Amino acid sequence: MKKIYFVLIILGLIILTIPIHSFYKKNFLEVNRYYKIPNVESNYYPGAYVFFHSNDKLRQFFEMNESTRTYRENSKNINFDFENYSYLIVYGAKIESIYYSFKTTYFNDPSPSYAKAKRFGKKCVFINYDKASEDEKGVYFYRLRKDTTLRGFDGL
Repeated sequence: MKKIYFVLIILGLIILTIPIHSFYKKNFLEVNRYYKIPNVESNYYPGAYVFFHSNDKLRQFFEMNESTRTYRENSKNINFDFENYSYLIVYGAKIESIYYSFKTTYFNDPSPSYAKAKRFGKKCVFINYDKASEDEKGVYFYRLRKDTTLRGFDGL
């Protein structure tokens, strides 16, 4: 009888551990630096990054203000493949790693309540930057496998 209780307790702990592990597990994404926009400098803004999943969203971004129009002019020769990839623009430092988890999406998203990723069925992505590269002050495009559920912080 003691063996059955022991087995049931162990089985119960395993069943409880799996969802908890899935909730906290950081899912790291493979990201490749695709392009550094030439002749453009930008200060380091750790929360200012934007995902693009379609050519329309990229065009809208390029028309946002004078700085982004400059980015468009300086990146005309980039071949964006939105069929297979999503793109990310980062200001002022290179990426060391990029990740999301259910915990960070549901509890650590600093966006205002009306703009939280969880409200739209999206995954809130967090970036660890290469601190040594902060002096480079560039604007970088990164390419990653297509996933339209990824996004950064909105409404800040």
